[in-house]
Amino acid sequence: MALNAVLNPVGLVLLWALGASGRTLLFLDDHPLNLKVNVRRITATPDELLTNYRDPSPELCLNWGYPSVYTCTPPNTEGSGEVIPTQFCMLYEAQTFPDHIVYMNLATSTDGLTWKPFNTTAILPDLMGRKFFNQALPLKPGQRDECGSVIAELPPRTGYRLFCETSMWTSDDGIAWKDTDVGWQPIPTDYPVCAFRNNVTNAWQMLARPRNSDRRIATHNFDSNWTSASPPILLMDSDGADSSLAEIYGMFAWEYAGYYLAFIDMYHVPQGLTPAEIESNSPHKYLTGKSDVFLAHSLNGVHWARTSRDAVIPNGAPGSLDAGLIYPTAAREAPGTGALLVTASVSPFEHGIFSNSSNGVGSGSIVTYTFRKHGLVFLESDGGVGLVGTRIVYWESGEALVNVNAASGSVLCRVTDKANKPLTGYDWSDAVSFTGDSTAWQPTWSNGKTLGALAGKGAQSVIRLEFQLVDARLYSISGNFAPLASTEANGPFPPVPRPGFEPGW
Repeated sequence: MALNAVLNPVGLVLLWALGASGRTLLFLDDHPLNLKVNVRRITATPDELLTNYRDPSPELCLNWGYPSVYTCTPPNTEGSGEVIPTQFCMLYEAQTFPDHIVYMNLATSTDGLTWKPFNTTAILPDLMGRKFFNQALPLKPGQRDECGSVIAELPPRTGYRLFCETSMWTSDDGIAWKDTDVGWQPIPTDYPVCAFRNNVTNAWQMLARPRNSDRRIATHNFDSNWTSASPPILLMDSDGADSSLAEIYGMFAWEYAGYYLAFIDMYHVPQGLTPAEIESNSPHKYLTGKSDVFLAHSLNGVHWARTSRDAVIPNGAPGSLDAGLIYPTAAREAPGTGALLVTASVSPFEHGIFSNSSNGVGSGSIVTYTFRKHGLVFLESDGGVGLVGTRIVYWESGEALVNVNAASGSVLCRVTDKANKPLTGYDWSDAVSFTGDSTAWQPTWSNGKTLGALAGKGAQSVIRLEFQLVDARLYSISGNFAPLASTEANGPFPPVPRPGFEPGW
């Protein structure tokens, strides 16, 4: 489960993921396909920007808010003593200007979308360095320790853990925090950071810059007692396919239906600067320039592949909330619809840098973007009929749930054997055409045949699925099936799983 989010593209790896209700295929590259004709792979962008939160104290800036969203139940501080069933807490960073003092403040929500500042004065009456009523962490004299990435402990541990630049904090309720006096990294890093549980390696990982101003991403592994972290190991860097001189500022990773996705904060430096302008930025490489968001994926949380070089969360128009900078640091699925909700701190200013202090005061917001369920990448027919076909799978039980938008077109499904020959009763001529928009369409055939009828029968259940798209988008396929390598076509059934190495082709 994602740690910040404890709720619960072109030419990339297409992932088979084992989830609670079977496996899900996302179309991130062509590897598990053996048929793709007249189809484009497209990196999606958010359906909409849902909410906008700003701290009630007007002197605070949220350009670098790095919000963590997690479930919590704070006590009632209005006198009754009863527990309020608040569902979500959001801990975020707020800075004063021009002195750049960092405060960690708290907001709560019943739906994880509409946030209200939470008054901590009754719960934390003696909070050191308190300046704001919703302040959650103490502020020691001379301290400037940026914080972010709240995780929920796993049994037998309880409570929460928070990571700052070098320090680590714990909390029983997600409201009151205690410094553990454990320095997880001797060299201060720079934010944003991300901690997450790797269920393949059975370790906690921290994604962070190797040190302040080193604009790459390294990973640290923690020991079981949280007393020390491994030395940083380089994980992600910009490359020659990125925009000229681009740098990676942060990487937020979370587990999604059994595999790992990551949002990469990509900083695009300004082009064509004069020597004098470059000198004025020194010792920094550059200061101005926009930051947007790209996608990466991993099967094991350790080895990552980049997505297309199309932004999955692009900057907004000039003057909009996210025109200059976007830092996503939390993600969760919406109840009911399964839509992906992404929480980010944003700024209208390039790199969050403003021309003077008056512009910075009160600037920056925390927003929520929404994506369709499994909707970060899709395949779309490119004028006329498009064809998509999988490699062989072993169909274990039940029906397929297909996430597809054919509101103004159509989609058909047929089933073949391992030799790509259509099964009797499951050909195009037998398929019932679907027109509409559904995240869980079940393919059917005119003769009443079902995928479930093919399931669990050894070699007879080794099949392929093909889809015919007309003016349609294909987002995902879910069901109780297992991908097969060609050498596994004759068994054993079901195939032996290989965590961290799926698919098996």
